[in-house]
Amino acid sequence: MNTVAVFGGSFDPVQNGHLALIRALSERFDKTLVVPCRISPFKTLADIASADDRIRMLEIALAAYPNVEVSRLETDAAGISYTYRTIRSVQQMYPSAKIFLAIGADMLPRLREWKEAEFLRTHVDFFVSERAGFETESWLNGLRADGYRIQTSGLRIPDDSSTAVKVDLAFGKNPTVPDGVLRYIADRGLYRK
Repeated sequence: MNTVAVFGGSFDPVQNGHLALIRALSERFDKTLVVPCRISPFKTLADIASADDRIRMLEIALAAYPNVEVSRLETDAAGISYTYRTIRSVQQMYPSAKIFLAIGADMLPRLREWKEAEFLRTHVDFFVSERAGFETESWLNGLRADGYRIQTSGLRIPDDSSTAVKVDLAFGKNPTVPDGVLRYIADRGLYRK
């Protein structure tokens, strides 16, 4: 492995916006690790699907991508899912690979506040996708001036929130999730509250 991309999140549920980015990562990097979190430092513990359900939905959605792996690095770990811990584990798994961390541009304003931000600044290259309605350029310039290695993906992530997807599911609307995932959600009775 020369390059490994790490893409984390709640994936509650995985949706087409996630898949567009994962597809791009799979085409650009030798290996892509999709890492659903156990407990996100950015979200409250609201009504979230179990780790097993979120992993299974990802596996269904990503079955066609042989160089994409759904990882249990965070779901099997105790406590809050901090990115620096995940990156350390990935470094041990792929010691000779260059590691890229895929994030949305909406994460840029708080990047310096992340737990062990200095470790991340020196050990990963950030691969940033634009978010609709978010001005990116000034944040990129400031972070690069501070020594963050950042590449832009050229992708614009749709502004589909997981909350909106869950509301659509609860009211029987057709949300932006892959068909196989939609069937899994229906079979398991997820997001009906």
